[in-house]
Amino acid sequence: MVTGPNPSDAVWIERSGEPILRRSLVESALPGGLIQNDAIFEDVLIHLGAMGVINGVVIELSENTGFNSRIVEKSIDETWLKLLSDGDFSAIGSGLNLKGNMAFYELTIDPFAWNKTPAIHNVYLKNADAPTAELHSGDLAIPDALALAIQGSGPNGRAEDDATDLDPVKIFEKYRGVLMAWDQETAPRNNVAWADLHPDEITGGLPGMLWNASFAIDQSQLASALPAICEAVKHLKWQTFLFTVRFVHDAAGTLAFTRFDNCAVIEIDGISDKAFRLPPQYGEEIVEGSRLVREALDKHKIDYSMHWAKLGGKDKTKVHRDFGSPNDTMSRLGRWTETREFLLEPTMRKLFWNQAIVDLGLVDAS
Repeated sequence: MVTGPNPSDAVWIERSGEPILRRSLVESALPGGLIQNDAIFEDVLIHLGAMGVINGVVIELSENTGFNSRIVEKSIDETWLKLLSDGDFSAIGSGLNLKGNMAFYELTIDPFAWNKTPAIHNVYLKNADAPTAELHSGDLAIPDALALAIQGSGPNGRAEDDATDLDPVKIFEKYRGVLMAWDQETAPRNNVAWADLHPDEITGGLPGMLWNASFAIDQSQLASALPAICEAVKHLKWQTFLFTVRFVHDAAGTLAFTRFDNCAVIEIDGISDKAFRLPPQYGEEIVEGSRLVREALDKHKIDYSMHWAKLGGKDKTKVHRDFGSPNDTMSRLGRWTETREFLLEPTMRKLFWNQAIVDLGLVDAS
């Protein structure tokens, strides 16, 4: 990492228990030396442009593992939510009649009838029979993106249509129709590489279409959070709001927004109010739905964090509530601030900042 204008300002950072480069090589190439420190490594993983310029990275590669992709429709209830909260993915796999090591699980529900409409369960299973994946060249992409499926939901699909003339989109039904049709056309998808598993079923690569936000909660709170969110959004009249739940554990990085040991991540991926040939009211409702998600989580005292690079109204107060004050050396943000001050001379601290992290209360640009 380059932290200043002189050769001595460049440092190599790695975990103390996992040395990557020979000490002699680092010290000869970087007069600034070698930093083998777990805490500093965790701090710089998410430095948000505030600790220097990353000039070189060593990436550990893994085998090109093959996965079997399965999409299943199955209704869920309070018992299913309890399995999710408990992290009992073995029972979840059995409940979906799937055998094998579940490497990924994604749940998409109808937020307006979560325990009535069958949910969509997207699962990747490690392929024990053929562990090396086959390579594909884009042939698994969904041909008709969700954005195209809802164009024309309003009269003539014009962006200037009056809101009083619009009908409910019922976005979950359209999402289900696109995804399940694609699943049936391409099944079975066995021994697929990770990069080919999750195609773009939302925007189809059309620019300016996507509005998204992500909220990470403790997985143990999911059984309470999911019904609360659905109750909060049930009166959204266009029904363009949709969310998916994914699961992350032991995330690295001091300022990782997935800061709980076991996270359920509520992913809101929707159509922007600037989407081509779509009434802006549809996108505005997604923004309102995101606001209602936060309101529901706050009301039910469910702790959550927000993705650094997405939308949803994150501000300084929220960041300090989640990560502490930069002046508190015992907090996550305080430890992060200490590392920034260790790596950067005062003059460099005045250079390595951006308006976003100033507004969010991570650094002081003065």
